[in-house]
Amino acid sequence: MRFLGLELSDSVLDAQTVWLFRELLTQAGAVETLLDCFDATLRNIRYLPM
Repeated sequence: MRFLGLELSDSVLDAQTVWLFRELLTQAGAVETLLDCFDATLRNIRYLPM
């Protein structure tokens, strides 16, 4: 919650919605592109996750 800046009263997506969105991204072949962009953003701020 802290990472996303959420409070207990905030509404969030349910697991099914997140799963369906991930499936659509996978079918579109967009997952790798999105992860590459995410990695580049982290590198630009000099953050190297392990």
